[in-house]
Amino acid sequence: WSKIKALPGADRLIKHLHRHGVRIALASNSSKDGIEQKISYHH
Repeated sequence: WSKIKALPGADRLIKHLHRHGVRIALASNSSKDGIEQKISYHH
């Protein structure tokens, strides 16, 4: 997972939404631990 790159513009979009107080949710059929491992490389 550490080698997977975000889609172009995704990082910019997430930062923009965060700056403007927009709450974000992630939906997945993976376990919470699985998701945390996957996203830990990207924040």
